[in-house]
Amino acid sequence: MKAKHRTAAQVAEDCLVYDKPVTLQHYADGVWQDAAHLHAAVNRAVGAEQPHFLFRVRYFALLDSVRRHPQTFRLLFFGDCCEIADYDDYNERHRVIKLTAKRMICGTLTLISQQETLDRLRQPVMTEQPRDVYCAEYEITQEDRAAAQQMMFSLSYRLRVFTADFCSETLSEYAGRRLRIFKATRAGDMTELYLGERIGALT
Repeated sequence: MKAKHRTAAQVAEDCLVYDKPVTLQHYADGVWQDAAHLHAAVNRAVGAEQPHFLFRVRYFALLDSVRRHPQTFRLLFFGDCCEIADYDDYNERHRVIKLTAKRMICGTLTLISQQETLDRLRQPVMTEQPRDVYCAEYEITQEDRAAAQQMMFSLSYRLRVFTADFCSETLSEYAGRRLRIFKATRAGDMTELYLGERIGALT
């Protein structure tokens, strides 16, 4: 009986060495939790300006959730947090999944809500309620800075938080600084926050 012809992709898959430990994490209830401990074949993406990696892992059922909601998953690779930017299941064969991910700066953002209350003398005072949420830091573009300056803001950080964690606050603390939230833009399950200081208030 004639042997079935193997494609170049199948031959390449059989040559992969899954020798790099990788942790797949899922964000739920305000916490990143380990979802699976994997071994992957890892290569650095060619031509990428920022550090991008190609993680090839054997298919398993949880990866269907990664495909549907990639923003709620991330990879930990030798101490680095990597954001999943692309999911590729060649010809929908459910054999080897290629995850393209980029290294990101992870941190904690303190969002500050304000509410007017009355003190003991029945005079109005402003009270603050801080709460900490997960965030990832992204590069600020020249277009971002120009747009902020037109609104009389000096832009310091561009952060991304989960939309469910953001309640339209306008004040925050990040990296030891108290900053105003200049703009909030929703991007799927995430919201981008632009933090800075009003130019007239700089000292």
